Amino acid sequence: MLIEVPRPPRSRTDDRAASRGGAAVAPLVSCVAAVDINTVFARSAAAASASSLAPAPDVPTERPPGGFLAELEQEVRARPTQIEPDREALVRNARLANLACRAVTDYWTQLAEHLNALNPVSAGRYVFDGRTALERLPAHGFRVLPKLRISHIGEEHFEAVTLSWRVGHSDRLRLVKEFPAEIEKLKSRLAFGGINACESQSRDPVTGRHRGIQFEF
Repeated sequence: MLIEVPRPPRSRTDDRAASRGGAAVAPLVSCVAAVDINTVFARSAAAASASSLAPAPDVPTERPPGGFLAELEQEVRARPTQIEPDREALVRNARLANLACRAVTDYWTQLAEHLNALNPVSAGRYVFDGRTALERLPAHGFRVLPKLRISHIGEEHFEAVTLSWRVGHSDRLRLVKEFPAEIEKLKSRLAFGGINACESQSRDPVTGRHRGIQFEF
């Protein structure tokens, strides 16, 4: 900060102190009492720290009446409403599905009668291990298994319609497996084919040595 004051009469000393431009400026000259700048800075710092430590005024938050339940109700109302299914369309689709299941049941019933009379050869090939495979087995026992329920007014409501049959001869097959890995592999293949095999311990008829597990089906 620079303060201009009236220029006193010139003296030889002032002439020496004068700048080349001819202007004389006196630094920090005032006729009032001197002010200590350090004191001013200390007061300003104390006021700033006091204002930062003062608690902020409570700002009332807008909450809907009713508390937490009211907030949840507002969120539910803000969400898009789910469209209810058309009951007439559901009834119509159920009626069409029942008619289709009834048509399939009647068709498969006649088909099963013809197939049981012909005993066709199955096109599948059943592999149990690297040495045992069965193919060109006769198919027989065709039957239709409708799963339905009857309402109190006598209407049919189908849940499923299944066509099943059996494949194979009346001969029994026996397989013996010794190692645990082979035993588990054969078990999984039999279970996948829907075969219920009878398991028993297999022993050599001469020495009586344990040979493994025998699967008979």
